[in-house]
Amino acid sequence: MSTVQVVVILVVFLVVAYFVGRILGVIEESRTKSLNERTWDPLLALMEGSGQLQGNRMTGLYAGRAFEARRGEKVPADTGTGYNFELAVVSQVGGQDWQVEYGQTLVVVGKVQGQIKSKDEVLIQQLRSNGVIEHIDRIRSDRVKYVRFEKKQNRIVYNEDVRPQLVPSPERFKGQLELLAYLAELNEQVNRGCRNA
Repeated sequence: MSTVQVVVILVVFLVVAYFVGRILGVIEESRTKSLNERTWDPLLALMEGSGQLQGNRMTGLYAGRAFEARRGEKVPADTGTGYNFELAVVSQVGGQDWQVEYGQTLVVVGKVQGQIKSKDEVLIQQLRSNGVIEHIDRIRSDRVKYVRFEKKQNRIVYNEDVRPQLVPSPERFKGQLELLAYLAELNEQVNRGCRNA
């Protein structure tokens, strides 16, 4: 076989390999896009007007408020792989960060009890007296990591492991939307700045 023949065969091989790679890339991109659409479409339908979908992130309005949902990457969990899901709502007013954590410190009748944390003791009392933990407990699973208000971003975030699904069910997602809309309204009423007693 001559050098010219080897070069021709090599060029043909490279061209074929290039096009096969492109075709496989298009197929994978289509499969991923289809999976994202199938995953998010039932949740997108709950948003007012038209929500937006970009990869693992969805934005839209619910109860007149701006929401953002993110499907996180796989995270190691006690019973296998979990999927981190975060839902956030914009809350324009807020003097202090606050958080409801779910850990192993307080267990009440076999259920992990949430603890409200903030630098503002009066805010903690107001959140507690307005039933924040009870509202969260109505919809939360044992895989909720936290619910918190982030003053710098003006948002309230709900975070949980949604395994084995990639996102929560539409019914669960609607409950999360309603919870965060309520918490945003409450936060705007009671979180006006540091008033430590």
